[in-house]
Amino acid sequence: MRPRAAKLLRRTALAAAFAFEAAAAAWILAPAFVDDPIPALEARPGLQPLLDRDGAFLGWLRPESLECRIPVPLSSVSSNAVAAILAVEDSDFREHGAVDWAAAARALAQNIGHGRVISGASTISMQTASLATKRGRHSIAGKFLQTMRARRMECLHSKDEILEAYLNNLPFGGKTTGIEAAALHYFGTHASDMTRAEATYLAGIPQKPNAYRPDRHPAAAARRYATARRLAMRAADGRDLPEEPPPMRDFGTLSPLLATRGVKERAWPFSFLAARLRAGGGKERPRSTLSMRLCEDVEAILRRRTSTLRGVRDAAAVAIDNRTGEVVAYVGTLDFSSPAAGQVDAARAVRSAGSTLKPFIYGEAVAGGLIAEDTIIHDAPLRYRDYMPLNFTREWYGRVSARDALAQSLNAPAVILAARLGVDRVAAALRRFGLEPATENYSGLSIVFGTGGHTLLDLARAYSALASGTLKELQWTLPLPAEKPAAARGEEPLHPGARAAVLRMMRSRRLDCAPEGTAWKTGTSNGLRDAWCIACTPRWTVGVWFGNKDGSPSEYLVGGVCAAPAAGEIMTRLRGESRVEDWDESELCDGELCAESGLAPSARCTARKKGRTVRGLPVEQCRMAHAGADSGAGAGRPLIISPRSGAYAIDPGEESVRLKLEASEPGTVFLVDGVPAEGTHSFREGRHTVEAMSDRRSEKAVFTVERL
Repeated sequence: MRPRAAKLLRRTALAAAFAFEAAAAAWILAPAFVDDPIPALEARPGLQPLLDRDGAFLGWLRPESLECRIPVPLSSVSSNAVAAILAVEDSDFREHGAVDWAAAARALAQNIGHGRVISGASTISMQTASLATKRGRHSIAGKFLQTMRARRMECLHSKDEILEAYLNNLPFGGKTTGIEAAALHYFGTHASDMTRAEATYLAGIPQKPNAYRPDRHPAAAARRYATARRLAMRAADGRDLPEEPPPMRDFGTLSPLLATRGVKERAWPFSFLAARLRAGGGKERPRSTLSMRLCEDVEAILRRRTSTLRGVRDAAAVAIDNRTGEVVAYVGTLDFSSPAAGQVDAARAVRSAGSTLKPFIYGEAVAGGLIAEDTIIHDAPLRYRDYMPLNFTREWYGRVSARDALAQSLNAPAVILAARLGVDRVAAALRRFGLEPATENYSGLSIVFGTGGHTLLDLARAYSALASGTLKELQWTLPLPAEKPAAARGEEPLHPGARAAVLRMMRSRRLDCAPEGTAWKTGTSNGLRDAWCIACTPRWTVGVWFGNKDGSPSEYLVGGVCAAPAAGEIMTRLRGESRVEDWDESELCDGELCAESGLAPSARCTARKKGRTVRGLPVEQCRMAHAGADSGAGAGRPLIISPRSGAYAIDPGEESVRLKLEASEPGTVFLVDGVPAEGTHSFREGRHTVEAMSDRRSEKAVFTVERL
C-alpha cells in the first residue's frame, strides 16, 4: 500500500474512532443535561375534587385548559388495566431500559422490508417523555431528545413511578386524559374496578385517541379493540377475552366527570374555588364552606312550602355563620333544568326588597336619638307632596310604640323616621351595611321600601352585620390548615347600642317555627311579587325569598305568609329548637322616659316611666303639652270638636248624614272607621268610630247613625 493511501486510511480510522467515542460519550453524558419529564407531568393541571365542609364529594373543578385528568397512584389502577396497557404498548417494559434494542431492530427490518413505516419502537419510557412536550417529537433531533429524557427518567425513577406517570397522562380522546378519567368517562367506573375486557378496550385508544373514541367513532374503536384483544391474549398466554367489545355507559347522559351533587342549583360559586386552586398551584384542595346535607334539607323545606302556595313557583335561601362570614347553605333556584329561567340564580337576582330595610332605618334613628323602643309614633295617613304610603292591611293604628311599629312593619312610622333623618342619611346608612341600591328606580322616601333593588345574598350579609356588629366579606372556602380563620373586616356599620336596641325590637314577636329569641323581619314587594324573611341569632343568619322569576304576582307572596315560616324552619334545622343564646345587651340600660311620648322627659312631663335606652346616647326630649300641665291655650280641651260621641239621625229621604270633621288643634288627622278622611264626611246607618290624631295626642269618638 502506498504511503499516502495508508496515511489516509489511518486518518479515516482515527476519525471514525473519534466519532464513535464522541457518540458514545454523548450517549452516556447527554441524559445529565436534559430535564426530567416527570415533574412537568405531575404539575399539569387536572380535575380537582370539590368537597363540602363535611368532606362530602360535590363534583369536579376543571382547570382553565378544561383537561379532564384525575391523577391516581399506581396502586389504585386495576391489574387488568396495567396488564392490558403493557401488552399493547410495551410488553417488555420491565426488562429493558429506556430503549428496547430488539424491538428497534425488528421495527427497522419491518419498515425496510415494506418500504414504509409500519412499526415503531418507542418504549413506555420514551412515550412518557414525549407526553411532557410534544414539540419536534417526530424529527430526528426530537427523537434523540426524547430518548435522552427517557434515559434520564430511568436513572431517577423506578419502573412503577414511570408507569404511574404514563397512565395518568395518556390521551384517550378529546379532553379525557389519564386512565382514571377514561374509565369514568367511557364506562362510568373507576380504574381500580375495570374488568379485563374494559381495560383492553381502553388500551387500544391512545394510539390514535381521537380516531378511536368510542363515543364518537364506535366502529373504529371496535376494530381497534380486536387488535388490542389479540395482543392481550398473546401476553396472557391465551387467556380468553370476549370478541365483542364491553358495553359502554349511556353517552346520552352526563359524564361522571361533569356531573355534580346538585352543586349547580344549590352552590353556584365554583369560580371562587377554582381561583383558590389555581393560586395554590393545584396542590391545595380547599373545601367549600357549604354543607350539602344542609343545602338539601333547606331545599326540601322550600319545596314543601312552595307546593302549598298557589301561583308561586320558585324560592331561594341563604344561611351565613355570623362569626366568620362563611356561607353554610345556599339554594339559588328550585328548578335548575327549567327552560324558563331555571338557571337564573334567584339569590343573586336584584328584586324589590319590601320592608326588609326598615331595621336599618330604625337603627339609624336610635343612633340619632330620635327614638327609643317605647317612643310613640303616629301611624296615620301621611302625604309628602304626591307620596302617600299606606300600610299593607290598609288600616291605621294611631299611637304605637317604635317597637310595635317595627314588629308589625307599619309603613307610616318608617317613612316618618326616614323623613326626619333625610334620604341622604338613610342611603348612607344602608351603604354601610353593603346595601347599595342596584338601580335608580326609586324616588326619595320610597327607598324605605327597597325600591332601589337588592339581592337576597346582600340582604343576608347586611343582617349578619346587624347581628354581629361587623360587615364581613362572605367566605366560600374554608381556611386551609396552615391558615388562620377569616377575621372580621371593616368597621362597625352602626353604634353597638343602636344595634342592640333594634335587634331587641325585632324579636319582640316570636317567629313561627323558630327558636325563641330569634330576631326577624319580613318584606313584601309592591304588587305581591316578592316575599322575604331574614332571621338572625347571635351565631346565624338565614335569608329566604319566594316569588316567580318572571315577576308574576300571587296572593300568597306575602312575607309573613310564606317566607317567615320557612325561615323559622330553616333556623331550627340549623341550630336546633333550644332557646337562642343570650344577645349582647350590655350597651342598653333602664332610662327615664315620658310615659305618654316615650321620649326623654321635660319639665312638663308629670307622668314618667322606665324604658330601655342606649347607654351614652341621649334620646330627644319630649315637647308635648300634657293635659293638666301649664301648657297654655288648649290644655284640657277636647281634641274632637265634631262629631262627638252620641247618636245622629238621617233625615227622611236621605241615605246618610253629613258631619264635619273638626278638631281643636291644627294639623289633626282623622280616621273614619280606620280610613283617612277630611272635611265633611257622609255616615250611613250603623255604628261609627272617628279617631283624631295630632302631634301631641289622640282621641276617639264613637256614635251611631239611625234612620228616623
